[in-house]
Amino acid sequence: MLSTKREFGERGGRAGSNRTDDTDAEMNPQVNTGASSFGDDSGSNPVEATNEPSRESARYKEYVFFKTFQ
Repeated sequence: MLSTKREFGERGGRAGSNRTDDTDAEMNPQVNTGASSFGDDSGSNPVEATNEPSRESARYKEYVFFKTFQ
């Protein structure tokens, strides 16, 4: 008869996982976030790159509005 309970260390959970830090490093390689090799870095900052207002949801705006007047 097959058991319906899973034992620790068997498939299905992270508790019994055999993954190592090396495996995580292979699956999620590091990204170089340093300055680019281009001489001119203008426009590389996403905050400076756009002049559009933030697109907040109507629900959030309503929350902020009513929270202000309480």
